[in-house]
Amino acid sequence: MLPRKTVARIGEATAAVELQADGHVTVSPTPSGDTPVDAPATYRVHYLGHGRVRLSGPRLATVAYVVDADSERWVFIDGAVLRVELDQRGARRRRSRAGGHDSLAAPMPATVVQVLVQPGVTVARGAPLVILEAMKMELPLRAPHDAVVTSVRCQEGDLVQPGEPLVELHDVAGAERS
Repeated sequence: MLPRKTVARIGEATAAVELQADGHVTVSPTPSGDTPVDAPATYRVHYLGHGRVRLSGPRLATVAYVVDADSERWVFIDGAVLRVELDQRGARRRRSRAGGHDSLAAPMPATVVQVLVQPGVTVARGAPLVILEAMKMELPLRAPHDAVVTSVRCQEGDLVQPGEPLVELHDVAGAERS
């Protein structure tokens, strides 16, 4: 499956992105009109959990928060929010966890706008559970797999921090959808 290549769009700019099996990612900006092209840069990517990644490279060493929403990613890095649209023709979809217990957390500092579930409810993979707002954008926290909500640790209006557990889930094989 790796290396994996894709095209990322950030605003009007595009870049070829190649993820290597060793955890390195190479970003090669592509020309657009009169814009000069930066040299390719390689970064080490280390997943920290709950949508957090540590990026380190020649001009960067920081933690970024990433929210996955279909064919785009919202990246919060050093006080800026980037919307990255991915072109993933032929890419395999990410597998959900086979079983167990999950804790969903905010990927960046945010305000809870809406809580859509209660403990005991069975949810389908991809169902929105909590809607967050950060930097004037709405960020849905979605179920990573069919599961039962075991606890909800937030309410509307709460200010939440990255990594703070908001919803606890337990995997249900063949769960009935509600």
